[in-house]
Amino acid sequence: MRIKGYAINNDVVSEIGKFAILWNCFERTICNNHCKPKVISEKAKSICIDQNKKDDLIRAINDRKYLLNWNVSEYIENGLYPDNAIINQSFDKDCKSINNFINQTDENTNEGCLLFIYRIRNNLMHGLKIPRDLNGQYELFKAVNGVLESIETI
Repeated sequence: MRIKGYAINNDVVSEIGKFAILWNCFERTICNNHCKPKVISEKAKSICIDQNKKDDLIRAINDRKYLLNWNVSEYIENGLYPDNAIINQSFDKDCKSINNFINQTDENTNEGCLLFIYRIRNNLMHGLKIPRDLNGQYELFKAVNGVLESIETI
């Protein structure tokens, strides 16, 4: 599909469109339209996410890290927080939580999983994702969508 001069695969456009809708539903129903890291951290305690879907997302993240030749810290710092990203007050805490999710070093990984998805959303919606690179992120968006579809409130 041609979008403003970019040749983005139809399946990628479809997954990104699905992501936009699923995130909208998450932000509206779970976060009451106030989706910030602090709110996500609070809400993560009262939801259930299918572990298989989180595992799929971790595999997609690890594949991206491998392609970029980055370790987890580099992926978080460079991929999720590019140079022109706005750094909030909870940056260190958020990075630690995302790291714990990717490495599965914490019992409750919902917070890090959702904060990871929040960064994907911010990067996409605030112009930090490069359109020509989106074709290589199909599996990532597909896995993110799987997580969002699996969320249930406790």
